[in-house]
Amino acid sequence: MSSLPLHSQLAKTIRQKINSHILRYGHILPTATEIGVQLGVPAHIVRSAYAELQQDNLGNLQANGTFMIGSKRPFISHAGKQLNEGTTHY
Repeated sequence: MSSLPLHSQLAKTIRQKINSHILRYGHILPTATEIGVQLGVPAHIVRSAYAELQQDNLGNLQANGTFMIGSKRPFISHAGKQLNEGTTHY
């Protein structure tokens, strides 16, 4: 069992998917409510994960509640390694 809070575990999983190019620039994640239902966690946990990713400049929370991967800045991993921005959209 992880000592990280649940929202940080979710943010870490999404961050790993960005770093491994499973999720790329422009990919839009579902709303916090939708992901919460899929994972069986409260929506506020997902919103907290999205906020953590946004704080790390890995994406932006959209007005409709979805989360878009990427920003105008290059991707930076949690370890500080710069990654190339991809142009592939899912």
